[in-house]
Amino acid sequence: MSGQTTMREVVEKEIGEEVVVVAALSQGVPPSPLSLVTGAALIKLISPRASKALPKRFILAVTPDRVVALKGTPISDEDGNDTGAHIRGVIASWERGEVSATRAVDGNGGTLRIPGASIPVFDRSLGDPRERELFMALAA
Repeated sequence: MSGQTTMREVVEKEIGEEVVVVAALSQGVPPSPLSLVTGAALIKLISPRASKALPKRFILAVTPDRVVALKGTPISDEDGNDTGAHIRGVIASWERGEVSATRAVDGNGGTLRIPGASIPVFDRSLGDPRERELFMALAA
């Protein structure tokens, strides 16, 4: 779904409950500016994911009671403004107390802890405030 909406609104409609914060995440560490310039960041695109518990790219939503991982892709306009998301279903759901996250020391990305896995993740839009909000909501 796209148009005059936001990723949060699309996810709320999909899961049928209020979403406190939502972000599109990728497993791994964010690419450095140097790797983007040299092309080394392309190697990370084909590298295996850190955990088989979640896909390499996913949407993570935090509700008042639980954390939900969804298959999906954020949608934005040509200026980078959030205009929705294409959701392809729920991957997993956990009680909110079972999931925590810690930001990386440099503030880019961090570690997501779900039952049975500790996964390095970062927001695919690099620098989006949703990542910071997500890590604050899930602070250990």
